Amino acid sequence: MNKLVVKNADYVHFVYLADVVYLHKSKSSTLFALNNRQALVGEAEFSYYEAMLTGHRFVKPWPGFLVNTAHIVEVRTKWPRLLILSNGKRIPLAPHLRRTVEEIIEGRNL
Repeated sequence: MNKLVVKNADYVHFVYLADVVYLHKSKSSTLFALNNRQALVGEAEFSYYEAMLTGHRFVKPWPGFLVNTAHIVEVRTKWPRLLILSNGKRIPLAPHLRRTVEEIIEGRNL
C-alpha cells in the first residue's frame, strides 16, 4: 500500500503515505498533517487509520498521534521526551514507548 484514501463530507482525497507527516485523533475524525503543510480531515475514526497503517513505518509515540518515521528528524530521549518532525511539529514521546520508537527508527533505511 502506498496510498491512503481520506474521505469526509466535502471530498475524497488520495494521499501518498510518504506525504503524511502525522495523524492526530479528534473526537470523531482524524487530522492528517501533510509534508506540504496541507491539513486534511478524515471522517473515519483514528483507530481505523491506526489499524490500516500498522506495519507501514508509522509509530504511535503518544495517545492520539500516529507518526510517519520517515518524517522524524530528531528524538529527544531526555526530559522533555519529544519527536521533532520534518514540519517542525513536536510530538510528546511516552516514556514506556521510547525503546519501541527507537527500534522502529533504527530499522528504517535512511
